Amino acid sequence: MNSESNLVYTVGSLGVILDTNTRKQNIFGGGIVPESNLKEYKEHCHTDKVLSLALDPEKKLAATGQIGNRPYIFIWDALSGRMNQEIRLPKDTMGIGAL
Repeated sequence: MNSESNLVYTVGSLGVILDTNTRKQNIFGGGIVPESNLKEYKEHCHTDKVLSLALDPEKKLAATGQIGNRPYIFIWDALSGRMNQEIRLPKDTMGIGAL
């Protein structure tokens, strides 16, 4: 994948990277997780709907912010979907409307 052929968008609580050449997708923040790993999984992905998305000028990093009482912002690789950084905002923030 290269950033020139990718579309990055959100659906529900997921970040989606679509390679328009191959029509393959990488996902940030989702997937089927065994119940035994659910607690760890929930600590490293969006737990509610994503409200905002931003890309760096080189289109290599994406940031997504979610709705919720104590929302997350995640910074992740816009090519592979791997997380780079997680930021948890204080209680009663109610959501990240813009990044």
